[in-house]
Amino acid sequence: MEDKSRYDVENEGGLNGVNYKIYGNYDEFIGVLIRTSCACKFTIRHERFHDKLRKAIGAEYEFQTGNKKFDWKYFISGDSEAYKDIIIDTELQCMIEELEPFKALYVVENSIFLERITKNKDEFDGVDTKALVVKLIKMSKIFKGK
Repeated sequence: MEDKSRYDVENEGGLNGVNYKIYGNYDEFIGVLIRTSCACKFTIRHERFHDKLRKAIGAEYEFQTGNKKFDWKYFISGDSEAYKDIIIDTELQCMIEELEPFKALYVVENSIFLERITKNKDEFDGVDTKALVVKLIKMSKIFKGK
């Protein structure tokens, strides 16, 4: 019996001394994962209407970076204070915006994981995964020692 992965694509490699993994399903998503030395944990995703509503009524708290455009566009959550010192870095904010379009960016357990939605094989194949790996590696340098 053939062992079939639950993903249509699953590749691993290394670039500039950093290990990465690319995986996903054509009609769902593509994920790019790299290893980093950051021990803090946080998630960045697009802010949705219900996030704004929950914040307005006090049912949810979100850290604000002070960059109104960035704060309006993204919802940031984390489980420690450490990520706040990182996310206020304007260079990092620019790097995050350069990753668009994405569903979410997760920094967790010494890894950075970028998730991008894809609707079909052509869209999936059109994603320049090497460019995303390079951008994530560049971003990981900001996390050194955090």
